[in-house]
Amino acid sequence: MVRSPVDGLPLLAEQADVARTLRRRLVRTGTTAAAGTARIALLDRLGEPEDVPYLSVPGLLRALTGPAVNALDVLDRRSAAAVWLAVYARRDELSHSSVPCDR
Repeated sequence: MVRSPVDGLPLLAEQADVARTLRRRLVRTGTTAAAGTARIALLDRLGEPEDVPYLSVPGLLRALTGPAVNALDVLDRRSAAAVWLAVYARRDELSHSSVPCDR
């Protein structure tokens, strides 16, 4: 699970700055599942609109889809929907042949 027991605790201003710095470092250098999970948890709480791409890509992994979509939903609802559809929609629902055509 991505959330930790301390997620509900308030952050002091200086703690938020440190968390944002950690988030940026994880985005640039984190390559492990633990780093990805920590990144999503930080973005869920402290994310900004420019962080949308950093949630969309890991959100394509089923294990991280739920937390990533939750964080994205606050920042960009359309991106959240696109990630959810990319992971959970069946291929035939997204294929061109399943789209009704009035020609």
